[in-house]
Amino acid sequence: MTLNDLTEGGHVLTIKGQSDARGDRFTAQYAFNVDTLAPRLMIQSPLNGSPFNADGTVTVSGITDPNVTIHVRIDGGAESTYMFKSPLDPSAGMKLTADGWFSVDVDIPDANSAPAHEVEIWAVDANGNTTYWAEDVDGNMIPYSVEVSQPGYGRLSEYALMVDGAVPEAGGISTLNGGVTNAQLTVVGVIVESDGSKTFFAIDNAYVHWRTYVAEGSASVSPDGVLNCDIFTKGFVEAQIEVTTGAFRTALLALAVDSMPGDLNGDNKVNTLDLVRLQKYLLDPDGTTLFASADLNADGSVNGKDLVHLKKYLLFENVELH
Repeated sequence: MTLNDLTEGGHVLTIKGQSDARGDRFTAQYAFNVDTLAPRLMIQSPLNGSPFNADGTVTVSGITDPNVTIHVRIDGGAESTYMFKSPLDPSAGMKLTADGWFSVDVDIPDANSAPAHEVEIWAVDANGNTTYWAEDVDGNMIPYSVEVSQPGYGRLSEYALMVDGAVPEAGGISTLNGGVTNAQLTVVGVIVESDGSKTFFAIDNAYVHWRTYVAEGSASVSPDGVLNCDIFTKGFVEAQIEVTTGAFRTALLALAVDSMPGDLNGDNKVNTLDLVRLQKYLLDPDGTTLFASADLNADGSVNGKDLVHLKKYLLFENVELH
C-alpha cells in the first residue's frame, strides 16, 4: 500500500476489517511520523582562517537538533562522529544545551605537520536526513568546509630548515659521501616553550623563495624545496619566507665538507688505504669516489703531487695535509 501526499509530522493509519463468514469486525491503528527534513546545523566555530587550538584540536560548535550526529572530517581523513542528545534525556552521553547549542574539541592528526588544515562538518539525524552546506554543479552535496590555521604564528620565535624531516643539529649538512641527492627541505616555524623545549610547525611552501650561495661546487633547490648538490660543495641555502607582502624572514642551511684531511675513503683514518684510493682516482677519476678533498697540498689541483704529499705524510715527514 502506498501512502501519497503525506505532510511532515505525526500520522495515524487506521485499518478496519470484517469477517465474511461471521460478520466480525476489527479496527487497528498504527501511529508513525514522517520526517524528510534535514536537521538544523548552524556553525559558530570554526570560521575560515581561524586558528586551531594550541593542543592540536579544533573546537566545533554551533546549534543543531536533539539526537543528531555531527560528522567531522579533517584533511579528507577518517570521519569522527558525535551524537548530541536532548538536555532532558536522562541517559548518558553528550547533551545539547536548552537552546540547542553543542561544542566538541576534535583532534587534528599530526597538527603541526602543516600550516593549515581543512575541516568538513555535516549533520545526520536518526532517519538519515543529512544537512549539507551546498551542492556542486554535478549535484554532489558539499559539507561545511573551512581551513583552520596554525596558532603558533603568534608565539613564533624563529624559522629553521628541516632536511628530510629533521632539523640538523649543527645547522648544516655534510656534502661528503657523493654530495646530496633529492633531500627534501622544509621551512618550519619554531616555538620555544617555557621549559626550553621546541615545537616545530610547517610553513606553506607557497610563501618560500629558495636561493643557493656556493663558494665551491654546485647546488640547486627546486621550487618545492628539493636540494641537490655535488660532493665537496661549500656554501649555504637560504629560504626567504614572505611573512607579509614584500616583507621576508630568512632561514639558512650550511653546506659543508666536514671530513678529516686525507681521509679519502671515509673510514675516519689516514693510512695507506687512502694512498691506494688516490692512486685509483688519478687513473680513473670518474670511476672512483673520494670522501674528502684530494688537493692535499692546496695548490688548486689534484695530481701526482698530492700523491707524493700523502706519501711524505705517511712517512712522518714534516708535511701538513689540507
